[in-house]
Amino acid sequence: MNSDLLIQLMHSYKVSFLLFYAVDIGIFNYLTNQIAADDLCKICSFHSVEKMQIMLNIFVRIGLLKKEQEWYCLKSEYKELLVSTSAHSMVHLLKLEKFLMENYNTYNKLVYAMENDSVDDFNNQHKHNMEYTYGQAMENGGRYAALQVSRIFRKLTMKEPRILDVGGGTGSYAIAIANVLKNAQIDIYERPEMESVCRDNIILNRMEESISYKSIDITKEEIPQKYDGILMSNLLHLFSREIVLQIMKKASNGLSKDGILVLHDFFLEDNHTEPLQALLFTIDWLLIGAKFNYSTNDMKLIGETYELELVDIKRYKELPTTSLVFVKRSE
Repeated sequence: MNSDLLIQLMHSYKVSFLLFYAVDIGIFNYLTNQIAADDLCKICSFHSVEKMQIMLNIFVRIGLLKKEQEWYCLKSEYKELLVSTSAHSMVHLLKLEKFLMENYNTYNKLVYAMENDSVDDFNNQHKHNMEYTYGQAMENGGRYAALQVSRIFRKLTMKEPRILDVGGGTGSYAIAIANVLKNAQIDIYERPEMESVCRDNIILNRMEESISYKSIDITKEEIPQKYDGILMSNLLHLFSREIVLQIMKKASNGLSKDGILVLHDFFLEDNHTEPLQALLFTIDWLLIGAKFNYSTNDMKLIGETYELELVDIKRYKELPTTSLVFVKRSE
């Protein structure tokens, strides 16, 4: 009989709390090289060497750190993920999870989500703060993903392609596309909550002539013109199946012939159990009532319903997300 796994699962939420706290006080930024617990306390103005050692030893045991005598250091595979200034940093996502933990009774919310079709009552209480915090997390952590996804739009060979970024958030993906396609004209459809930060980002990157922000909710409005390319990144997982189908239909109607639709999201493999990171995020989608657990084949079949042909699947070693590229074959 081996109880190790059950014990780990029972205590995992406490380890998460400790990880959130470690991010808050910034210790991982100083663990790229070997350092002793007492020196780390001095740098972080932390009052107890003994408590610091307890925290560090737990991180050693779960595999984030390595330890040699009294010296601690991040394992090489976690340096870029846990240092806040790294291009691949996941600190933004840890802060988002901490925000959700602080503002929700997550267990009660999960029970409610499992037993009810709608979780609107839970979501509305912190709706604005959650959307802003989520948007900021996507901006801070989405630059690398935006760079990868933007390259897909090189498939558009027309002189001045018109591209739509649905649910464009802070504008990081639109900006990346504008840097790849210098003559592109890009519209961002987003709800009013993100307008200020999105417009500021466009101005900061001097993209006013290439990118336009439009306060449009895709769940309530049609796409009023034809585009050569449409991007939906980290959008579909927010919605129920019914709304996902509506959005896919609107996207198809909004594409020109031979236009491309890029879906970038937490898609699963056909067995619906891999990749692990994408699978774990389905718990988050449950908590918002979305029940998002689509495989690439599921999306292929949905696309075919709306005359969209899946032509490419791009998986990223450094990301838990996948990009699906569809082509509109008819007018």
